[in-house]
Amino acid sequence: MCVCVCVCVCVYYNVGDEAVVAVVDEDDEEGEDDEDEDDEDAVVMMLMITTTTGTAERVIPEVAWRVSCSLTLLGDRERERSCQPVEASDDAFWDQFWADTAITVQDAFALVPAAEIRAVREESPSNLATLCYKAVEKLVQGADSGCPSDKGRQIVLNCTRLLTRILPYIFEDADWRGFFWSNVPGAGRAGRLDPDDDSEDARPLAESLLLAIADLLFCPDFTVQSHKKDGPESTEDMQSMDSCEYIWEAGVGFAQSPPLNYLHDLNRTELLKLLLTCFSEAMYLPPSSSDSKNPWDIEPRPHVRDQSNTDNRDREGFDVSDIITCTTPAQPDPKFVVVQKRDNCVLSFQQKWFTTFPWLHYSATLQGVICFHCAKVFLNQSTFASKCDPAFVSVGFRNWKKAIQKFSKHAKSQLHIHAVNIYAQKGNTVASQLSSAVARQQEEARHGLMKIVGSIKYLGRQGLALRGHVEEKGNLSQHLKDKAEDDPAFQKWLETHKQDYTSPLIQNEILGIMSKDIIRGIADTIRCLPVTQFALIVDGTQDISGQEQESVCLRYVDHDLNPHEEFIGMYSVHETTGESLANVALDVICRLNLPLSALRGQTYDGAANMSGKYSGTQAHIRKKQPLALYVHCGAHCVNLIAQKACTASIVVRDALDWVHQLGVLCGQSGKFKHMFHKIAISKHGTSSALKPLCETRWTVRHGAIHSVLTQYDAILPALEEMAGTNSPTAATANGLLQQFMRGSTVLGLVMAQAVIGELECLNRSLQRRTQTVSGMQAAVCKVQSTLNGKRSDEAFQHLFERASTVVNSLDLEPITMPRVRQPPKHYSGESSGFSPKTPMEYYRVEFYKVLDTIHTHFTERFQQGGLLTLQKLENTLLSGNIDPVVHDYPEINAQLLEIQLPMFKHNYMYSSCGEATNILKELPAEVRGLFTEVETLMRLLLVVPVSSSEAERSFSALRRLKTWLRTTMTQQRLNHVAVCHIHQDKLDLLTKKHALPLFTSLLNVVCAYDPVGYGIPYNHLLFSDQREQLVVTLEHEVDPAAGPAPETLETPSFPFASEDQEPMGPDNLFVNYLSRIHREEDFGFILKGLARLLNNPLAQTYLPHSTKKIHFHQELLILFWKLCDFNKKFLFFVLKSSDVLDMLVPIVFYLNDARADQSRLGLMHIGVFILLLLSGERNFGVRLNKPYTVRVPMDIPVFTGSHADLLIVIFHKIITSGHQRLQPLYDCLLTIIVNVSPYLKSLSMVAANKLLHLLEAFSTPWFLYSSSQNHHLVFFLLEVFNNIIQYQFDGNFNLVYAIIRKRSIFHQLANLPTDTASIQKALQRNKKSMPAASRTHSTETQAMEGSRPAAPAEPGTLKASLEATPAIDKLTEKAQVSVDGTMVALKQRSSTQTAADSSTAAGASDTESNSERDNEVLGQVVCAESVRSRLSSTSSSSAVWRPTPDWVVLWKSKLPLQTIMRLLQVLVPQVEKICIDKGLTDESEILKFLQHGTLVGLLPVPHPILIRKYQANAGTTMWFRTYMWGVIYLRNVDPPVWYDTDVRLFEIQRI
Repeated sequence: MCVCVCVCVCVYYNVGDEAVVAVVDEDDEEGEDDEDEDDEDAVVMMLMITTTTGTAERVIPEVAWRVSCSLTLLGDRERERSCQPVEASDDAFWDQFWADTAITVQDAFALVPAAEIRAVREESPSNLATLCYKAVEKLVQGADSGCPSDKGRQIVLNCTRLLTRILPYIFEDADWRGFFWSNVPGAGRAGRLDPDDDSEDARPLAESLLLAIADLLFCPDFTVQSHKKDGPESTEDMQSMDSCEYIWEAGVGFAQSPPLNYLHDLNRTELLKLLLTCFSEAMYLPPSSSDSKNPWDIEPRPHVRDQSNTDNRDREGFDVSDIITCTTPAQPDPKFVVVQKRDNCVLSFQQKWFTTFPWLHYSATLQGVICFHCAKVFLNQSTFASKCDPAFVSVGFRNWKKAIQKFSKHAKSQLHIHAVNIYAQKGNTVASQLSSAVARQQEEARHGLMKIVGSIKYLGRQGLALRGHVEEKGNLSQHLKDKAEDDPAFQKWLETHKQDYTSPLIQNEILGIMSKDIIRGIADTIRCLPVTQFALIVDGTQDISGQEQESVCLRYVDHDLNPHEEFIGMYSVHETTGESLANVALDVICRLNLPLSALRGQTYDGAANMSGKYSGTQAHIRKKQPLALYVHCGAHCVNLIAQKACTASIVVRDALDWVHQLGVLCGQSGKFKHMFHKIAISKHGTSSALKPLCETRWTVRHGAIHSVLTQYDAILPALEEMAGTNSPTAATANGLLQQFMRGSTVLGLVMAQAVIGELECLNRSLQRRTQTVSGMQAAVCKVQSTLNGKRSDEAFQHLFERASTVVNSLDLEPITMPRVRQPPKHYSGESSGFSPKTPMEYYRVEFYKVLDTIHTHFTERFQQGGLLTLQKLENTLLSGNIDPVVHDYPEINAQLLEIQLPMFKHNYMYSSCGEATNILKELPAEVRGLFTEVETLMRLLLVVPVSSSEAERSFSALRRLKTWLRTTMTQQRLNHVAVCHIHQDKLDLLTKKHALPLFTSLLNVVCAYDPVGYGIPYNHLLFSDQREQLVVTLEHEVDPAAGPAPETLETPSFPFASEDQEPMGPDNLFVNYLSRIHREEDFGFILKGLARLLNNPLAQTYLPHSTKKIHFHQELLILFWKLCDFNKKFLFFVLKSSDVLDMLVPIVFYLNDARADQSRLGLMHIGVFILLLLSGERNFGVRLNKPYTVRVPMDIPVFTGSHADLLIVIFHKIITSGHQRLQPLYDCLLTIIVNVSPYLKSLSMVAANKLLHLLEAFSTPWFLYSSSQNHHLVFFLLEVFNNIIQYQFDGNFNLVYAIIRKRSIFHQLANLPTDTASIQKALQRNKKSMPAASRTHSTETQAMEGSRPAAPAEPGTLKASLEATPAIDKLTEKAQVSVDGTMVALKQRSSTQTAADSSTAAGASDTESNSERDNEVLGQVVCAESVRSRLSSTSSSSAVWRPTPDWVVLWKSKLPLQTIMRLLQVLVPQVEKICIDKGLTDESEILKFLQHGTLVGLLPVPHPILIRKYQANAGTTMWFRTYMWGVIYLRNVDPPVWYDTDVRLFEIQRI
């Protein structure tokens, strides 16, 4: 059975080599299936075998490798039958899958069929698990060693390909959930598999895999250029190297461009595809349940792996033009050098010639060798070049028979010697030597500083002191000294620079940077929540020096509704009044830049200065934020209840006091401890410590009581023996002995144990960070009910009998009732009070006192005001009835909650807040988006903390950090160390050494890629471009959308609520880095790179197909969109630069090209979304006025105008000749035009006619009446005309003239019939014209190259589409331009308002004014009826929507026709008079008249400019991620990673 590996990114790969597989393994069912493949596939694969290998020698080792694998697999089948898993220590067996064989990744995928992988997964899972782990182990070893040898690199590549193949089939099985985060048996932190190692500190498999990939992406001489110098001490240490020095390309954050190495690009591509495979969300899921099978406990299987295709060197090598950029001669494997055929023999180039003559440089273009130095020096100098042998400069030498003779002669020539000297002197100028010296010093300093930072981070993480009484003996100095022993370069640097980088000031600065970064990350996480809410936790204590320390913590609820409590810092206060502590807390909130309005809870202990109703801390904070509910710490409450219960009964109080005294004696007297331990071991075989009680330690009472009761028989002889000694504590021991000999002491302990146990269980529950108020109340009810159940005669009788048994067995004094004194009769009267007759009756009363005290205090302490408010909110969630308190919270829309809550209760059954939260967590994003207000209500219930345990935990860290040896530590140093020590997990994430370099490498390589190169015609046909494949892979890696597949993991969206808000993904470092780019030179580099690549397919040349065209424009558009979306500074940079038009032209080109191709519907959405985002900014509209001079090959009318004209013409073409599935985008297209219309200074006649053409089509009565939403398009177009007339009238005489010519359209709109008969007549006319319209629509103009006419969808066709396009008001938010030009956000109005305002659309237009095209538009618009009906607000109703007169009158009365009618009223008579008086028949004269005319003072007062800005929402976020994974799936077809797997990367719509 074949064992396989990971996930990759490939799709339509026609599995080849079927015949070979079938011959090798005749029993393989997969092979039999492969023989049934189409003949075409077989031919293709045979061609691949013969053409890609080149010679028959390559096929033979592949077949041998397949035979070896097949025999291995047959042997494995025998092991499976006997259920014998392969031992992990059998290295010889496992190494056969990744050693000694080099084949292509395509062959690896073909030879490891899906059926084999699934069979091994089901029949022998432990073998598959071991195979995966062994492959990861090899990657870890390669990352640690740096892959110094070719064999090591081959093994790494083979394991990479193997994992890429197998992982998808592991992801598709739910039983393997959590496999990658499981602690592999015998796996230590180093990632090694050691069966004898039982270390509990095992590193999860996923962590090892991801870290290894990150390390390998910056491995010198494997994926990056090495910086090492010659010498034995120059070997680079993978653990200490700074990957910032190895960024792959110059650009953002890096100024040096490493030499191009296509082998490095190939290796990076392989690793990045594996990393992209790991993006599947299944890899990051913890084990789902205990019933999930553990693959380590069953059995696995080995697999075939592949190796780096080291034979596939760039056979073209470097041509003569490339010699300019080369730094070393190109000396490939001699088998790639052209051979010389003679009459009876074939002469080949010899490898030793490269060694003997190191200046030889092979050029595949010339098919010969040249002199590297002569070509570099004399190539462009005609004087010297004419005297050189052209064979070694420009022609190429290939006469191998006389090679040694010619090479020796050239090496001795004076010109060659002169060239060598000149080339050697080029890099040895004084400036270059100084520059290299500085660079070397910087490299050494950076290396040393990273060592110091690592040591400080380690010591801070562990809470250890950095300095000692003597500096040289401190932990930091010793740790650096230990590191220097293995690093001579660092040791040498440290000797001269130690004082500069290890001073106390530098230490504090480094610790401060790390701690502040952690705190800043916590604050960013809270600010980026869907609903900003947090709560405050404060508690105080004294440190070892007697200084009052206040611990401040924050609580918040993350995107997945999981509560978090985070320590912020310790703050020293000089006074502990409520006001001063409130000021400290408010100061912390202010410094973290958190809004006080988002504070929703505060939890402290019950001290008067904290909980005081009038002057406590909570009162002062509530004066500034009334919604910050105060909750008395639940754990403190339970502890106080326990204290009261222990003192309610004299019997219990005394018994616990004896236990406390016994624990103190055991702690103070080592002699007694030894006696007790010896006796306990002899009696029970084990001994547990006797502990004293403590009022402030909440969970020690039950343990202390249990320890005494279970070891009572050992305590008595130990006390007796101790009392007989001469020790000073003998008297204490004797007194305790007398008390423990009494039976009432045993009974008191039994009674205390019966109630303390439940209270301590409750206390532990309330200390959990994830505990909620509703959970606390439920737990309190359960414990209270349990204790109330013990208030019965039967329960107490059981306790009394248990105590009596112990007393009798140990021969203690019997349980007797103390003498009860009767009160005088003049107090009690004639009637006698209750007087117990037996000991049981007496002690039952004492036990009931304890229970009654607990019940009373439970009622008092858990009926706080804040809890009552939260109870009302929870009742709202559970009952569905909105409590008035909900209206107090501004983040909750009570009206929407009244709609969403009944719908939520109707569809889901729950009886608690916890159940409701779990239901909401499991919902898909689309369904979860229906209950936004319900989720906000849940967040409010979850965010309020129930205890101050997080602050109490920080006190434990304080005692470890500030000891009696470190009492002089400053407050600042204490805070920095405490943050690093407490947030160890976050500190580990801070220094992911490859995160930032990897991000900048990906981004720089993409933006620096130039597919044209030097511009030599047809160079892409002569030379292979390995970097393009890397760039395509990088596009998928750097894009924030390519996160976990959208099936189960929901990435939070970041709606833009304000102009200055910059959304950041706190859990995604790439998104974080993307949003933090701020330098203008970086913005320019990114924008120019994206523009260059997007414009590449638009370039025209005189020679057909002479320039290489890229095909990854979809990924580039997505990257550009997310850059603008996440980084508002980049968006503003783009808009203020004219380069934005370099982005506009390719976007509209792709929109026009894809308009008739239904398979590229996703591309249309991306392009429209980008333009909608850009159009929300004023600068975009202003930039559109730049003349359009670049002529791009598009099938549009020729015009002379601006980029605005181009935009309108393309949009018109999309609407008139695009396929029907584009109709949901009409609103967005028109919204774009509306947004830019106030800034368009001069539209051409072509664009003006296109706009009027659209209005004419959309304003026909039958179209307006056919759907409840169609009239919105008319509103948008009228708004465009009004904006231009009111704000840009002077230059838009073409549009004014077109309006005058088409004035009948506006008159028809103004006189639109509203009676029932006219409406029905118009609809009937529509039905009669449908066939004709359809026939008219079928006539299409000739589309551009690459564009296909729209065709009807065939049954079963897969259409990736945004099935439910969000309404335009969901896609945009409205902003009004104020007088000073700034944007003022407007509140969203309800759907019952004006039709024009409630929709958000932007129109585009394309126009041809002839009547045939008009009819075509009408036919196209007829087809819009079905889509409009689907999108209409009434489509959800089961009844068919029909227009009514009232409905028509409602929106007709709001048509914005006043401005246009006033224009017609003024200008039409003037134009007619001029024509009659002057006899004008030429349009140019009329246009000249309109150009110089004015309407100042004649038009109505201009309305405010209304801009509809793009805003993210759940629908677009889900669609975007789905589309991105679809692009990844289709782009990565070699090899097909996810093809034929059950891993759901995206969903598609079937038609």
